[in-house]
Amino acid sequence: MRVPYLDRDGDVFILYLGSRAEADSQNQFNPDWVDEINAALDEVEASTGPAGLVTTATGKFYSTGADLSWGMDNLDQVNAFIDRMQGFARMLQLPLPTVAALQGHTFGAGAFWAMAHDYRSCAPIVDSCASPESTSAPTTVRARWICSPPAYTPMPFIRP
Repeated sequence: MRVPYLDRDGDVFILYLGSRAEADSQNQFNPDWVDEINAALDEVEASTGPAGLVTTATGKFYSTGADLSWGMDNLDQVNAFIDRMQGFARMLQLPLPTVAALQGHTFGAGAFWAMAHDYRSCAPIVDSCASPESTSAPTTVRARWICSPPAYTPMPFIRP
């Protein structure tokens, strides 16, 4: 199983969406993965003093969204899993600044997860940070994508 992990650098928590053992996981949303994310967010919320949270990953993907293989294998559990997907709302309510550091491709639910952060930052190698139906011009630099289902998403992205 790919287990997200939490590091801390001074006042900044860094939540890696993939595992320490695998440099290029797709970081797909399934119940076990969401439980690990929530456990990390519990630790962040329990901290005292000033803090911030950065979510990122390693390798080619930030997140490819929902784990469709898990969904197909567990059709009877999909609706219950969707109900558990309160991570988006939880990110919106965290009492500290949050940044999605998009170092790689970001699709579907992963894109919505990124949009639930206070700020989104695309790595310099990111080609486009826009939804297919976005009315704003994409940021063009080089070879990565963030895509979500058609929606009006005028969320700002910060280029380092």
